Amino acid sequence: MFGESMNKNKPFKKYSVSQLNKNLFIAGSCLLLSGCFSPKSHSSFHEATSENGEIALFLPLSGSRSPVASQLRNAAMLAFEDENGKNIRNVKIFDTGLISPQKAAEQAIADKASIVLGPITADETQEASSKLLASGIPEVSFTSDSRQSKEGLWVAGLTARQQVSRLLEALKAENKFKVAAFLPSNDFGKSFGEALLISCQENNFPTPQIVYHDESAEQIAQNLQFLAKTEDRQKAFEVAKAASSTATLEAPPFQALLLVDTGINLRNIINYLPDSDIRPSEVQIMGPALWRAFDAKLSAISGAWYAAPSDENREAYVQKYEQKYHQKPLMITDIAYDLATVTKELQNTHKLSAKKMVKADAFKGIDGSFSFKENGRMERDLALYQILPSGGAKIMTQKDLIPATPVSPAVETVKTAVSEVQNSLAPSETPAKIETPQEAH
Repeated sequence: MFGESMNKNKPFKKYSVSQLNKNLFIAGSCLLLSGCFSPKSHSSFHEATSENGEIALFLPLSGSRSPVASQLRNAAMLAFEDENGKNIRNVKIFDTGLISPQKAAEQAIADKASIVLGPITADETQEASSKLLASGIPEVSFTSDSRQSKEGLWVAGLTARQQVSRLLEALKAENKFKVAAFLPSNDFGKSFGEALLISCQENNFPTPQIVYHDESAEQIAQNLQFLAKTEDRQKAFEVAKAASSTATLEAPPFQALLLVDTGINLRNIINYLPDSDIRPSEVQIMGPALWRAFDAKLSAISGAWYAAPSDENREAYVQKYEQKYHQKPLMITDIAYDLATVTKELQNTHKLSAKKMVKADAFKGIDGSFSFKENGRMERDLALYQILPSGGAKIMTQKDLIPATPVSPAVETVKTAVSEVQNSLAPSETPAKIETPQEAH
């Protein structure tokens, strides 16, 4: 189990704030958000894009990504079948492993395609979209890189923003608004940092405190203690004990903590939570949908949340896929099946255009409802999962979310002491360098 397997090797010493190195990244109260939004395209997508009605699939069926691409193709073609098991007309597949996405886009334009589903990666999406958007052909990519989204180009992969929005919705139901994040200093971590900042602003949450870390176990321990103000809280506790025999150690300066690490880094973070005086009973731990793959090993953070598509209604699709292709479909294929189903429905009703996609009601997919919004945003109804004491996770309902209770007077005494300790800190005890995520790039 995470949290158990490394106990023999974990350090027990506390780290002072002055030990923090210069690679500490923390998001303060000022961050320019303009760079987080994609500019609008000047192409008009408010008319039907083509009279042809052709649906184009861009997938790298040759090369290293062919196993995944093949399953995406299979799922899409399964959805395109009619009641007799025959594929509907006007579906064309472009192998972007053999030809460039740009060349595929040129051919789709020449064919007067109504929509393009794919490609898989952000780079391929960017390469194909420049020509498609200029020609007024909408594109729905399988990437999860929300930076690619813009008018007429939707990102269908599960994004950081979708996950964070669902987590904040649950926090709001429990009257918890002070959020922090401890994230890896890589593209994945920074995407969640950006998403958290934007989502907190949109939901009127206070500006979250975000600390980034590298893969060093020592830096993880140091930076986690800095984020939790462990040293300040310990000093304040000693002061408070002199004033009150009922004083207790104050909780960290946040009610919820977002983590998105996996593997060894996550194991180290879980092991260092007690050293930082971060207790899951006081702080709501939250994580990414990636935890779904190994939540059986996360009993050490029982009670933690993550937002992910629900697989409760997936069985019928899996059986249908296995019956035809004799293998179990990857979770990512759900997206291809859903998108193909939607485009097939719109094609049959002669409504296959960006305008109709945006104005349509939410579509019911395998893993929940989803809808297309302006400027390339997609919204998904994600399930909220909670880690169980024995590992694994259950889906939470609204009734499971309990509003937070008021803080006790004894804790308020410690809070006052913490404030006094912080105000008395010498300049040398503060970090040498504090940077925003933008400066960290």
